[in-house]
Order: sequence, then C-alpha cells, then structure tokens
Amino acid sequence: MNPVIISTEALKREPRELAQSGSIQSAFTTRTRFQDLPLPARLLLAVPRARGRTPKASIAARYVLDTLGRIIDAGAERQHTIEAVNLLAEILLNSPGRPEQPDGTASQWLSDNENLVLCLLCKIHAGQAEEARNLARHCLAAPSIEPFSKAATALCSAECFRRGGEHVFTPSWRGMPEHNGPLESRSVTLTSDLSLGEAVLLNALRLRKRTLSYVGLGAQVVPLLCHHVALPELQSVVDAVLVESIRYSAQPPAIQCLCCPDISAFEAMFLGTLADFSTGDTQRAQRQLSEWLPSDSVDRLMTRSTEFQAILSQIGTALPNRQWDIRELRARESLHRDCEHFNETPMIH
Repeated sequence: MNPVIISTEALKREPRELAQSGSIQSAFTTRTRFQDLPLPARLLLAVPRARGRTPKASIAARYVLDTLGRIIDAGAERQHTIEAVNLLAEILLNSPGRPEQPDGTASQWLSDNENLVLCLLCKIHAGQAEEARNLARHCLAAPSIEPFSKAATALCSAECFRRGGEHVFTPSWRGMPEHNGPLESRSVTLTSDLSLGEAVLLNALRLRKRTLSYVGLGAQVVPLLCHHVALPELQSVVDAVLVESIRYSAQPPAIQCLCCPDISAFEAMFLGTLADFSTGDTQRAQRQLSEWLPSDSVDRLMTRSTEFQAILSQIGTALPNRQWDIRELRARESLHRDCEHFNETPMIH
C-alpha cells in the first residue's frame, strides 16, 4: 500500500505529449488500489464509477447514487455538495483517458485520471490552489479547468471531507480521525450528526429495507453499493441483523426512508450494536441485541462476532460508542414527517 508519486517535472517536460494522448501514465511510478483509499475518497470516486458512461443509469445504479449522496452529505449544504460531486463526476466520465467499460479487475485499480483528480484535490485541500491549477493545465481539457477548480474547492470545504483529516485524499493513508471523544459519544437524533462510518451502515440498512420488496432489484442494490465503496462483505453484516429482526423481533423494526433526517430507535440500536461488534465488546453487543431479539436470534448473531468485527474494521474509521437516548428517539418517531425523497436534488443520473 504505497502512496502514488506523481512527477511534476515529467508533466512540465511533456505537456504536449500528455495532452495529445489523454493519458498521464508516464507520470506515475506505481499503481494505486481503490480499496487503499480513505473512505471519503472512495465515496467520492464511487459516484462516477456507479454512474458509468451508458446513456442512462440503471435503476439499481440510481438507488446506489442516491445513497452515496446521502452518505457524503446529509446536512443543510447537501444540494451544494451534490452539485460539486456531480460536476467532478462529469469531468471524470467525459475525460478521454477513462475506459468505456472497465472489467472487474481494472476497477480494483485507480485510473490515471482518478489518480490525477486525487492529486489535485490533495493540493487544493492543502491550500495549494495555484499549484493545482498549474498542474491541471497540463492534464485537463481547458474547458474543464475552471469547473473542476470550483467543484474541488466546494468539496474540500464539505463536512465529509473536512472531517477526513489532512490526508483525506491520500492513497494508502490509514490515519482517519479517531472517535469516542465527548462529541462523538453523545446521543444524536439526526443523520447529519453521524460519523461517516455510521452513515455508511445506516444508509446501507435503509437501502436494503427500501428495496426488499422488489424481486431481483433488492438483491442487487446493497451488493452494488458495497462493491463501489470497496466493502464487498459489508452486506452480510447488514443482512444478518436485518433478517433476524424482521423474522423474530416482537415488533417490526422501524427503519426510515433514505430521505428521512431523523434516526429511529431501532436504527440507533442497530448502530450501537455494530459499534460494539467492531470493538470486540461482545458482552455489550449481546445486551444490545437482547433488547429486541429473542435468545435464539442473539445466539446466532453472536456466533459471528469475530467475522463481523473483521468486516467492520474494513470501513477504515472507528465507529463511535454512543450513549443513545432511546426514549427520546422513540418520542420523535411519533411525529409525522412527509417523505420528501422525490423532491430532492439527485446525484448524477
């Protein structure tokens, strides 16, 4: 897991050749695996990867794109952030060096253009906007430079990427900020206050529940989401807890729509249990599961605790152990909210 090294001298010596070929392969000294990126960078690049270059995205891809947008930004600046992500995705999708339909093997690696975009974002994130602009002149088509700079500046100020730390776009960086400080330990009621890891898990759960009744589609969307963020095994954790809850819980699990800004009591217990699994606190995980599941269900899930811990560690950032206020969350559930899902700005479709 070595960082990418880009030779700016090579770029300066060969601007014409690079512009003509549409590739910067000669400027890279090593390849980068997609799974070695920090989670925020994977989420960002997952958008153009999920969209693809087909004239119209598939229904499954649309669900995934919608979910990615909610993970990246669930707050008040959501529309602004999505516009920036969409603009960057358009630039990547329309770049001449991107393969038409990369096969499964190729998608494990970053393309030259994806590597370049991360390099530029690193510089902008570090306050080196002018240096990034000069580098972009060598490698991006002239009409794309200004839109890219605008989108990149907006993304670097978005909460998802600011919270990712100094090296949020750096390949092979494993220094994502730790959680469980005073702010991270408190109970929250809104999805916008969740950590990035929690947002991935909650939205994967909501996506699974939303598409559960659609034959065929329901089996595609969560695996597709997990594939595009390089967490292919995550669906097994989500499905295991969800299936036991649907089949054996005394009350149907209250899982909100993807667009709902509120966290339900069940969703909080789901996140709390997975946080316990991720830290290996099996006693606390068992107590949490026993709050809504019979003993047989709890036993089946607990036999997989080691497996769950290994899978959750792949997220790349710790899950905070919150002191959830379940009473408050249940009280808020009684307040009716109209679903605004179809009135919101979509991710690029």
